[in-house]
Amino acid sequence: MKLRTVHKTIRKMMSGTEGPERSALRTACACIEKSIPKKVMRIEISEEPERYNPFYGNCPTCKKMVTCMDFYCPSCGQRIKWDEKR
Repeated sequence: MKLRTVHKTIRKMMSGTEGPERSALRTACACIEKSIPKKVMRIEISEEPERYNPFYGNCPTCKKMVTCMDFYCPSCGQRIKWDEKR
């Protein structure tokens, strides 16, 4: 089963629950959201690519800087999806 399908299923399950079960499902949903890759915002090229990572951008979740070497945001843990063109 794909993560997006699991995410939708858990969200449907949340509507029929209350209390600690709902809280547990909400936490699971948040973890799954972080596992689904999101595209980097505002990709830029470094002015000194030989010294630093050649591409960098902003995390779509927390807006902090990520480099082309990051598969996950070091600040919030969001899974990062870079374009194939990099």
